[in-house]
Amino acid sequence: MNIKRIVKGIALALASISPVCAANGPSWQNPLTLPSEPGWGVADVQVIRYRGYYYLYATGGDVRVWSSTDLVNWSDRGLCLTGPVGGMAWAPRVLYHNGTFYLYACGDNGGQVQSVYTSASPLGPFTLAKANLLNCIDGLPYLDNSHNLHFYYAAGGGIRHRTMPDPLNVGGSVTQFTNCKVQLASTWTEAPHILNVDGTLFMTYTGNDWTLNNYQTHIARGPSPTNFTPQSTGNPVLLRTTGTWVATGCTDMFRGPNMKTVVAAYHVRNGNYRKLCIDPMIWNAQGNLVVDGPKIGVTQTGHQLADFSDYFNRTTIGANYTNVWGGNWGMYQPGWLLWGDSRGQGGFKKQLTTASSANNYVVEVTAKLMNNGAMIASPKYGIVASDTGTDRQISAPTCKGWLLQRQQCFGGVGLQSYLYGFMQWHQTPCQCSVLTQTADQECES
Repeated sequence: MNIKRIVKGIALALASISPVCAANGPSWQNPLTLPSEPGWGVADVQVIRYRGYYYLYATGGDVRVWSSTDLVNWSDRGLCLTGPVGGMAWAPRVLYHNGTFYLYACGDNGGQVQSVYTSASPLGPFTLAKANLLNCIDGLPYLDNSHNLHFYYAAGGGIRHRTMPDPLNVGGSVTQFTNCKVQLASTWTEAPHILNVDGTLFMTYTGNDWTLNNYQTHIARGPSPTNFTPQSTGNPVLLRTTGTWVATGCTDMFRGPNMKTVVAAYHVRNGNYRKLCIDPMIWNAQGNLVVDGPKIGVTQTGHQLADFSDYFNRTTIGANYTNVWGGNWGMYQPGWLLWGDSRGQGGFKKQLTTASSANNYVVEVTAKLMNNGAMIASPKYGIVASDTGTDRQISAPTCKGWLLQRQQCFGGVGLQSYLYGFMQWHQTPCQCSVLTQTADQECES
């Protein structure tokens, strides 16, 4: 099948992973000290992954952001939000949606009002988009695999949920997970965080007074964003009541650098000072997801890294790639993007890495459409994995979960454009055009 392609496609942060023999990153000890750490410490953390980098946000009068590739070495990237509504940004949470970053935070204004800020970059600057989203604390936006937006927040009696018609509004109907609560004091259960692991949703929640030494994290699981049940074993998944650092809480969950392991980030307290901790998550004997911790003052083996990763921080493509079927390729804005232009040409143009992997691996590529010509309405772009074997897996940033396909098309102009604009970097889940490749067939509409 000869497909006319008229796409400028660019990709960043390509990685292929072997879970058996992948190298490990640097070791670390909890608690971690971040560069330019504020005087009150690091609390209420969230970690997002975007284009191969992790970004960390924490509570502050102004919001500072740090970045890392290995979850151990963090770089101070400066203030991403200054002068938040109410003079404070408690528990900032960032959502990337169709080219825009949305930061949600609660101020010290009356009623503890949640405000929303937007930016074109995870580094900011974020500017106010809506001053009064909802009266609540610890608001968490979540985009599910069916493209629906949800908003979770702290409340007495258990975590609450509302749907979101768009990132700047919440619906009126409230669902409360009365079984998802920690009742240590007469206050709310807080700090919801959600992770999708192979179609099952996991939600951490914390309670319920950060000044208590037994402040702790629990975890629930469920088949949908509105159906959670506390795990039958393993709760609390984080609890530390003695020693210099206590009160383990506000626990975020996310994929590790190899995109298969699961990692937890949380804070601990010494007096009123709080600091960041990071521990791996594991499956216990009952099949429940738990934190392998808290590990304080213990040297831990570094996180498993990708066998091969490329951030394209150079001016030429280099010897690690082989061109297939032509096309015009180069480094766009030298130092950060691999670029391809096949406008006006037939066939599927590819750049294939020469890196090898084990039989089972995961590939991650971040890509977007830059421009298109006038030959067809729906040019295709995406990623291709090796066609040898049956266990190849592709992890597209547009789809959560592991896809047992050898070719993944992100799409193009006119294809599912009612969902997302394909000229944006795709890092949120969407319904992709997933097609199986055979020897004589390419991705087709």
